[in-house]
Amino acid sequence: MNITLAVTKNCETCARVQSELIQLTKRNRKISLAVTDKLYGKYENLVIFPAIIIGDELFGYGQTDIKRIENYLSNIYKKR
Repeated sequence: MNITLAVTKNCETCARVQSELIQLTKRNRKISLAVTDKLYGKYENLVIFPAIIIGDELFGYGQTDIKRIENYLSNIYKKR
């Protein structure tokens, strides 16, 4: 599963979420993480950061609970 993390410069929350997502990818090799400050298409007008996009769906903004992401991904994998 692909996770995209949209960040901005000088954003402490962005750095914290990025670190947590990196740890998540180390625990689960099925997850890949891309970090970007440029988004295109339906997400190019985002104004709140960090923004987490899982697959092609906006998951959330700002600080998030990694357990919530793990549960979300677990439900996706169960449906496959």
